Amino acid sequence: MISDNMEMNEEILIYGVKTVFVLLVHILSLIAIGMFMNMMTEGILYILSLMLLRGYTGGYHTNSNMGCYILSCISIVAALYLYKIGVFENIIINVIICIAAGIMIYFYSPMEHKNRPLNHAERRIFRKKSIYVYIVEFIFGILSGIIGQSCQVIIAAIFINFCAMTGELWHRRIR
Repeated sequence: MISDNMEMNEEILIYGVKTVFVLLVHILSLIAIGMFMNMMTEGILYILSLMLLRGYTGGYHTNSNMGCYILSCISIVAALYLYKIGVFENIIINVIICIAAGIMIYFYSPMEHKNRPLNHAERRIFRKKSIYVYIVEFIFGILSGIIGQSCQVIIAAIFINFCAMTGELWHRRIR
């Protein structure tokens, strides 16, 4: 991997390794929280749903890895707790959450970050993918509520993603 421009390639390699390490620590911590709350399956489903949706929609970003880590931990605890106490058992609440999230995604997705600017083509692709992922998650989340399965935690991921997008809009407004 390191060839002609050794210094530049080394920086890129170090950045990549650090990024993978930070992501791995985040994911393992979130899984540990799910285990601690006796909700490992729900925690993993939540993490996958949120990562898939948020990867295309964007949303609020903290200024540091530690801030991101803390906010990620708070979000999974909040989502799993709300799920555990039955907030996402009410189909009407789920539909309201999903409609609000769908409107947010339709009008504001993808939300760029200064560290990851998108060109016009990328914005179009990310927007289509975010809408597609949202629709698939919405259908699975609502259907799971109707048939009484535990996949309603997908609605929690949609809700937290909605909160992240709302947070970014609010953050932009006060800047």
